[in-house]
Amino acid sequence: MALQDKYLEETAKALSNESYSLPSHVAISNQDSSVGVTANSLTNEIGSRLASNSNRNDDTVSYEAVRSSTDVVDTTNGDTIEEIGFFDASSGGDMLTFDDIPSIEQTIDFDVDITKNVTPERK
Repeated sequence: MALQDKYLEETAKALSNESYSLPSHVAISNQDSSVGVTANSLTNEIGSRLASNSNRNDDTVSYEAVRSSTDVVDTTNGDTIEEIGFFDASSGGDMLTFDDIPSIEQTIDFDVDITKNVTPERK
């Protein structure tokens, strides 16, 4: 899991009562590109970005989305999902967080639930 520098900047804006952005959409990639914390996109996004919801439970914020079986691009072989990024816009915008994940082969037979939990910790 990686929080992009942009996520930390937006959190600081929220704490100082400035206008800020939260993740509102999720994108998937079929390529594990191990992007750095300053990157602003995933390599080889597939399909359209999905709207996401956010919920807070105590000190944990969860960002959630569902990729429906109808979102699968390669309906014959399925889509390989290896990376997930949360963005503040349906296209373009800023990537606020991303994860490299173990490869998932999504077919038209099932949906994929995507959840990202962020919990601040004292160090």
